Amino acid sequence: MSAARDYLPNAIRELNACFCGGENTIGQRLCTDHRMQQVWKTLTTEGTREAEDREKFERRLNSLPKRYRQETWDPDQSMYGVSLTDRVCASFFLATAIVFSVGNQVRRASKIEREAQDWRTAAELCAKLCAEPGAPQ
Repeated sequence: MSAARDYLPNAIRELNACFCGGENTIGQRLCTDHRMQQVWKTLTTEGTREAEDREKFERRLNSLPKRYRQETWDPDQSMYGVSLTDRVCASFFLATAIVFSVGNQVRRASKIEREAQDWRTAAELCAKLCAEPGAPQ
């Protein structure tokens, strides 16, 4: 396994160890691919620049889906001791690892509506059966 680069934020090293593991995961590539150096540098710079308006920055981070936030994956980690820069990097890492690790298939709205209708029909059938005399309560 390639060693993580010196430019890699510490929060990312820790997340990769507990979230991804293994040599061939997307997390490992995010940590060791030399092309990521500029990405981590940009995120670190952005986090430092944004920290000037901490409240605005916190709102932006907290508006992300929970699955993309460091505290979701590392609940023991106190957010008070983690820099904004590390939180930005952690969110990018998590979002990238999740999106590229999970098959996110594109679905047409019509297919989603058909699936939703199937579930609604099933719910209606269950409600009807539960209302029948002798149905378990």
